[in-house]
Amino acid sequence: MPRQIKRGLYSVAILCLLAISMVVAGGLLLPLQESSGQTQTSKKVKRQELQNKQGVTLAQLKTLGQIKLQNPLYTPQPAVRKRPPLKLKLMGTSMDGDQMQAFVINQKGQMVFVKVGDVVDGATIKTIDQSAIVVEIDQEQQTFNMESK
Repeated sequence: MPRQIKRGLYSVAILCLLAISMVVAGGLLLPLQESSGQTQTSKKVKRQELQNKQGVTLAQLKTLGQIKLQNPLYTPQPAVRKRPPLKLKLMGTSMDGDQMQAFVINQKGQMVFVKVGDVVDGATIKTIDQSAIVVEIDQEQQTFNMESK
């Protein structure tokens, strides 16, 4: 490569480096010159403009957790209310023709006379045997045996 072409390329490279360094220095010095000439009110105005651009203030962020969501991201399952255990006492059974009947003490302490299909304290009588009854409450079956003395 001829010597003159090499010198020309070196000169262009040096000029490019000088131009880049001037742009960088100018970019760094320009904000410093602007801030030294600003007054307090212009700083406040710029700060408020920045907050407006951001859209959310610190005070709004503090209250964000207290806002109730109007449309949750999912449909919550309804709360399943557990019924307290059923407190029935089977006191005795009897036969009335074709049907069995039972003497039961309900949760209020009252003696009631029931047959299959009757409802006692929210539970439906399903079967009556000689010494036990089967009741259904909330799609669950419970068996109560006759108490022996």
